[in-house]
Amino acid sequence: DLLEQTCSESLTLEEEMANQQSWHDDERKITFIVCARDGSADNGPPAAALSGADTVPAAAAMAARLEAHACSGCASGTPPADLTRNMAGDVNAFLSEIISDPQDDEGEGQPTGELSAELEVMIADASHRRRGLAEEALLLLIHFLLERMPAVS
Repeated sequence: DLLEQTCSESLTLEEEMANQQSWHDDERKITFIVCARDGSADNGPPAAALSGADTVPAAAAMAARLEAHACSGCASGTPPADLTRNMAGDVNAFLSEIISDPQDDEGEGQPTGELSAELEVMIADASHRRRGLAEEALLLLIHFLLERMPAVS
C-alpha cells in the first residue's frame, strides 16, 4: 500500500543501498527524514500558525523555535536508541542552475551562478498527515537552503 501511495518500487537491499549512495554523492540533491515529535515536549504553535504570507521569516521563526526546544530523546546530548522512532516521511530539494534569458542569436542563455530548488515532501505515515508536519518540514528545508547554500535564491 505504501509503495503504491509513494509511486515507489520494491527494492532489494543492494538496490536501496545503491540508491542511497547515489543521493549521498549527488551535490544537486538534498534529503532529510521527517520525524514527528512524540508530544512529550511543549513544541509551541503548529507550523501553520507561523507560515503567514512570507515564507522566509516563517522559516527562520520555525528554526529558532525548534532550536529553543531540546528534542525529548536527545536532551542528554545522545540520540535515542531507535533512530526510526516517529519516522513519518522525507523532504527533498532538487537543485538546478538558473540560466539567464537568451542574449545571443543562438538562443542560449548563460549560467547565472545561482541555483533554484524544487522542493518535495512526503508524509508517508498516514497517522501523521494533516497535522502541519509537511509545512513545518518545508519551512525548515527552506531555512536550511537559505542559510547553508548562498547560491540558492
